[in-house]
Amino acid sequence: MNVINAIEETQPDINGFTPSPDGLRWEGTLDEGLYEIAYRFEAPEFDPDSLYFDWMDHRTGPWDYAPSFAPNRGQCLLPHVELAVEPDGIRTSGRVFVPRRPELDARSFNGRIGFYVDARRALSLHLNADRKNIRWSECELVRFDGFMSDRTADDFKRGQLFWLDRDKLSALDRTWGRSPWSRRLGEVLDDCVGIRAEPPRTPEEARTICTTLKTKQVYEDSVIFPGDYLVSLGLRLLVRDSRDDEAQLLSWVDALVDLPYWGFTADPIGADHNNDLTADFNMLGLATALNWHEARLGVERTARVVAKIAYQADEMLKWIIHSRSSWPGTVSQNHTYFGHQTLVLAGLALLGKHDRALTWLNVAIPAFKRFTAALPPDGSYHEGIGYISFGLVGLMPSLMLLQQFTDEPFVPEAWLEKHWEVAEKLLPEDSSEGFFVDDSDGGLPFMYSIAMWEFARSPAGSPTRARVENVLGKFHRYNTSQLATHTLLFNFWTCLWAPGLESADFQIRPVSTRPCEYLDDNGYVILNLGEKTKAYFLTGPMHGYALFGKERHTYCYGHHHPDSGSIILNHDGKWLLADTGYTWAKLSSEHNMLLVNGEGQHNDGHVWLAPPPFDFTPTRAKISEHAGVVRAEVDLACYYPKSLNLEQWRRTVIAVPGKGLAIIDDVRLSEAADLTISWGSDYPWIEETRGVYATPLGCTLALHVEDETCVTETVMPARKYVEVVKGGRPWHAIRVRPTARVKAHRFVAVFRLPGIDSSFDREMLRDLPCP
Repeated sequence: MNVINAIEETQPDINGFTPSPDGLRWEGTLDEGLYEIAYRFEAPEFDPDSLYFDWMDHRTGPWDYAPSFAPNRGQCLLPHVELAVEPDGIRTSGRVFVPRRPELDARSFNGRIGFYVDARRALSLHLNADRKNIRWSECELVRFDGFMSDRTADDFKRGQLFWLDRDKLSALDRTWGRSPWSRRLGEVLDDCVGIRAEPPRTPEEARTICTTLKTKQVYEDSVIFPGDYLVSLGLRLLVRDSRDDEAQLLSWVDALVDLPYWGFTADPIGADHNNDLTADFNMLGLATALNWHEARLGVERTARVVAKIAYQADEMLKWIIHSRSSWPGTVSQNHTYFGHQTLVLAGLALLGKHDRALTWLNVAIPAFKRFTAALPPDGSYHEGIGYISFGLVGLMPSLMLLQQFTDEPFVPEAWLEKHWEVAEKLLPEDSSEGFFVDDSDGGLPFMYSIAMWEFARSPAGSPTRARVENVLGKFHRYNTSQLATHTLLFNFWTCLWAPGLESADFQIRPVSTRPCEYLDDNGYVILNLGEKTKAYFLTGPMHGYALFGKERHTYCYGHHHPDSGSIILNHDGKWLLADTGYTWAKLSSEHNMLLVNGEGQHNDGHVWLAPPPFDFTPTRAKISEHAGVVRAEVDLACYYPKSLNLEQWRRTVIAVPGKGLAIIDDVRLSEAADLTISWGSDYPWIEETRGVYATPLGCTLALHVEDETCVTETVMPARKYVEVVKGGRPWHAIRVRPTARVKAHRFVAVFRLPGIDSSFDREMLRDLPCP
């Protein structure tokens, strides 16, 4: 991005922006391109408590929008900034970023707002906020380079069916109703077609449709149900001609066209911050229906479909240009994938039918190249393990379509090859209880449909196919019931991407596992303690080392937790050391890590984690292995606010396969403080003797307490509403604290596998250096 030097500047106050009683003004000449204004202001009269709510014994916040349990549900709670661009007549508005804790305390807000100039001209900009008595402290006008490519219609192949060719259609015809995923998809469609449901107009209507079908199965959440239903119905109709399915498809096409907006709100910048998700899935349904079934639609209906797709694509383009989570500068957040996927679907569906189709594609193509270029070099995923599956739904379909229509290599093959190594390393032997780590609700570290596609296309005997088969074999041994959830979406993609597969009989082959694996960008140290035992030590920063500090858009960090340094452990399918998963209060205290005066890492307690300060360089773990004993060590003090006076938190993990691991925490502060180390589990701790706690399956946690107290606590995490409805899942914590405020302290814990006695502790701790 290049700073713009204004022509015909007036008296500059803040980088060419002149304060006035009603905001900031700028006058000058700009070339064609996308521009953004990065700003900061102080609002002394703003009440920080207005962003917090009490819920399930938690003070959750800060919220950007009032949550579902608030009286003002859906209302945007943060200040808005308005931009007018003359003579273009642009009027747009966007809210500020979710503030960091120090910014909120100082009533300081920052954000970005954008606009597009289609030809060089003299312009006047007026920036204003919806709060009184504010003081602007920063403002900068920048141009976003590479916003659009310059492709022509001749760069795209015509006559393509989305994701399909003749061979795939033949395979679909042969296996439809025989493969388990096509049978599940058919069961859902029979259920839905039976009541001739119309597209829901509100989240409540969507939930009613999803829960009042014959099977009583909740198929999708209210954000994505309509588009998923339509595209799944369209696939079956493509394979098996049916008057009932055709009538239902035409009914849903008409209803989606007639909806005045997509996103359950008339104010996409205001109440509905998931507009890009809903709009994309509705576009998936409608654009694919046009691509696959134009002959069935007829001339008049096709014209209305084209007009609706064009309208929604331009609305999404405005969303992308002006602000929000799909902002072009964002390269690692699922919302931006979905926002730009909307443009890909619309552009390819309307090539030759609408003069705006090339514009949408020329915006989306460089964006997807940015997305793949920024994927983590170790094969992991930016937003955390829990978002891999959902994020790839926004990324991979578009890459496949662009590759299909251009014959260019959009699919990130090098990343995928590493990704399957990561998935195999991360996945426990028994994942029947899910994968409750980082931001996850039990989501596994891969996308099932992409794994099926990879297995189907990989040559027999290749290392990649073997890895993917191991991953799928473990999934089908322990997690087949997950296929009943999100039945439409994931079974649709499996049918489409792996049409020739009829069987789920995947073999699990023994693989030689090293005692330790390290994901060098993500920072996960994976300790293989036995055939059925894995420990995970998160040593890196949110977003990984490669992107930390580079992509500072608040949305990119929102799903992460303040949990660098946390340790979890899975033994025989049970999470004996665990965190609390996805929650409405992202708390360090709900992870196995250090608290100082009861406080955790940067932005502790946020609903959406704001970016940390970028004035430090995260250190990397030092890992050594000798005679089968693994030692991993890292200093994690940089992740804590400087106000806590933490000079050192060096966490050392010593792991011995077949026996267990020792965790040594050396803490040093410049001022005395109350310290806490937490050890949490999905299962209650049973104290056998002082400092020694039993867990299920015969494992033991021994705390070598010296001038310390140990208190057990049961926590009901503030998880998202779906889990609360199900009763939630309590987390059982042991809080270990020195008996007095200290400036330095060493905590020692040993986790023993079944049959291992206290002699293991002495073995682990006898050669430890002084703190």
